Amino acid sequence: MYKLLIADDEEIEINAFKIIVGNNFDNITVFTSDNGIEALDIARREKPDIIFMDIEMPGLDGLSAIGEIKKSVPEAHFIVYTAYSNFDYAQKAIKVGADDYLLKPVKMQTLIEIIKKNIEEIEQERSRFYEFQKLEEKLSLVKPFIEKDVIFSVINGLEGHDILKQYISLYEIETETAFCVIFKVIKINGIETPIEESFKQKNKVAQKIMSILKQVCQCIAAEYISGIVLAIIPLQNSTDEYNVRIWSMNLANYVRNKLKDIADIKVGIGGLSCKFENIHNSYIEAYKALTEDSLGMSIMHYDDFKNSNNDDIESLTQLENQICKAILIRDKNETVKLANEIFNFIVNNESNITYTKSKLFETCSVINRYIETNTLNSILISSKLNIELVASIVNLYALQKWFIDYCLNAIEEVCKISKTRNSSIVCDAKKYIDENYDKDITLEKVAASVCVTPYYLSRLFKKEMGSTFNSYLTKVRIDKAKQLMRNTNKSIKEISFDTGFNSQPYFCTVFKKVEGISPSEYIQSLTK
Repeated sequence: MYKLLIADDEEIEINAFKIIVGNNFDNITVFTSDNGIEALDIARREKPDIIFMDIEMPGLDGLSAIGEIKKSVPEAHFIVYTAYSNFDYAQKAIKVGADDYLLKPVKMQTLIEIIKKNIEEIEQERSRFYEFQKLEEKLSLVKPFIEKDVIFSVINGLEGHDILKQYISLYEIETETAFCVIFKVIKINGIETPIEESFKQKNKVAQKIMSILKQVCQCIAAEYISGIVLAIIPLQNSTDEYNVRIWSMNLANYVRNKLKDIADIKVGIGGLSCKFENIHNSYIEAYKALTEDSLGMSIMHYDDFKNSNNDDIESLTQLENQICKAILIRDKNETVKLANEIFNFIVNNESNITYTKSKLFETCSVINRYIETNTLNSILISSKLNIELVASIVNLYALQKWFIDYCLNAIEEVCKISKTRNSSIVCDAKKYIDENYDKDITLEKVAASVCVTPYYLSRLFKKEMGSTFNSYLTKVRIDKAKQLMRNTNKSIKEISFDTGFNSQPYFCTVFKKVEGISPSEYIQSLTK
C-alpha cells in the first residue's frame, strides 16, 4: 500500500484528484489538506509516500511546506503543481527537492503517469533498502569474525594494519588514530578462576565487556583468550595524548564499575597510535600495562610507568620477543621458562658449545637493547655480560645456568630502574607542591605537571610517601603557615590565603586538626 497526500486550497481540484486516484489505483490511501500548515501536520503523522503540493496556499505556502515536511519525511516524493507558468517557481521547486513540476490544469493521463512513475521509483528505493538491510544483517553476523581476525592479526603483528584499514573502511570509521585496551577477568563472584576453569563464565563476562564498550564508543573488540578481551578504540579529532589517557582511564573504570557485582576485571591500556602501522605497539604496551603489578592497580596505562617506548620488536624472533616482554613485566617464572626454551632451541639446532655461546650472546644483546629502549638505561651489557666469564664455561649445563641468571638479573635491573623512575615522579610532584602550595592545587593539576594520570599519582604517592596526596599538601601548607607565624606579623586571615586556603575559618579548622591547637594559640605559644 501507498499513502498519497494532496495539498490544495481549491476543493474542486482535491475532489478531481481523489476521483482519478480512486478509479485508477486500488493500492493508494489518499489524504487531503487545503493549507500548508495542515499538510505539514498530516505528513508528520501519516508519513505519505507521494505528496502533491500546490504552491499558492494560505498560511504556509507550498514550497515552505515542502522544506518543513522533508525534515520529518525525507524519503517522500514531492510533485509541485501551480496555475502559474513561472520559471522562478520551477527553480525554487527544484531547489527545495521537488521530484516533478506540473502546470494546472493537470490532464488525467499525465496525473496517472506521474503517480505510476513515482510508485515505480518508490518500489526501487524499497528494494534497494531491503537489499541494504539484508547486507547489514549479513555484516552484523560476520562482524564478530572480522573483528576477531583483526584482533589476532594485530596481536601477532601479521600486517594487522592492512586488515584494520579494510575493516574501518567497511564500517565507515574515518580515522587512523587509535589505542588498544586489554580487559582481563580475574575473579567471578569473588572466586579465583584459573584459565583452565570456568570458560563459560569468563566468556559471558567477556561478552558483557564488549557490549558495554560498543554502547559508549566505536571499537573493534574480541575475546582472544578465555576471559581476556582486546579492544582497538579509534578516536576522531583527538591529538592531546594526555587527555586521551585520562579519557581511556575513565572508560576502563566505567566498564569495571558496570560489572563490579559479577566480576573483578583488570585493565591494561596502551599508548595512542596515529598510524595503523603502529597499532601492534599499542597492543604490546597494553599487555605490559596489564601485567604491571608494582602498585597493585586494577587499571594501568602504559604511559604511567613507561613514558618512553621505542620498541623494535618486529625484528625479534618469537621467543626473544616473549622473553623481552616477560623481563620487562618482571615475570620470573615466565622468564625462566622462556630462557630454557631459547637455550634448548639453540642447542637442538647445533649442540656445539661455541655456536651456542655465540647465539646466546646475540639473544642477550637483543634483550639488552629492548630493556635499554624501554627504560632509557644501558647498564646490562657493560656490567653483567661478562665475556671472559662466558668464555671460561666448558659445558652446556653451566652455560644454561649462566643464561638463566643473566635473564633474572635483567629483571632485577628493571625493578631498580622502575623504582628510580617512580621516585623521580614523586620528587617532581613534591617540588610542584612546594612551589605552588599557595595556589589552587588539585591532584589533577599536579598529575598533569608530571605527565601521569591522577589515579596513578595517587597510588604512587601513597606507596612512596606513606601518606595521601591531600595529607601531604595539607602538611606543606600548615608548615608554611607556621613559618609565616614565626617570621612575620601577618594576620591569621592573610596567612590563610597566603598558604592556599580559601577561607580563614577553614584554615583554622584544619590547623587545629593537624596541630592540636588553634592558630591563635600557636602564635601565643611563640611569645612564651
